Amino acid sequence: AIAGFHMRAPCFADTDWGELPKLYNILMELRPDSIVQLNRSIAIRYAVSAEAGLRAVKDITSLQEHYLYHSALGDFYLEVGDIINARVSYDRAIQLTNSIAEKNLLQKKLAKGELNRV
Repeated sequence: AIAGFHMRAPCFADTDWGELPKLYNILMELRPDSIVQLNRSIAIRYAVSAEAGLRAVKDITSLQEHYLYHSALGDFYLEVGDIINARVSYDRAIQLTNSIAEKNLLQKKLAKGELNRV
């Protein structure tokens, strides 16, 4: 069902984000998993607000050593205007990934806009 919502949307911006947190809640009941919880927090970000998504992602305690957690955290912090914590989170994500492509993407996020000025 989650994939179906994404597939039906003609583009990312047209995704029906309002329903996705509900589907992730059901998935969490069926298969509790930290990555599902991370994806749920991202859905909350788009369905509700960056602040709500940030609260949800901070509830995840088992992904402290996973780059995707810190990358998402950086995105949340950047969106709420917390540039310092965004930079710290992106730096940590870069340290944790071995993927050159991921490192490049994260470095681009670091180099973008306000992150260079603080």
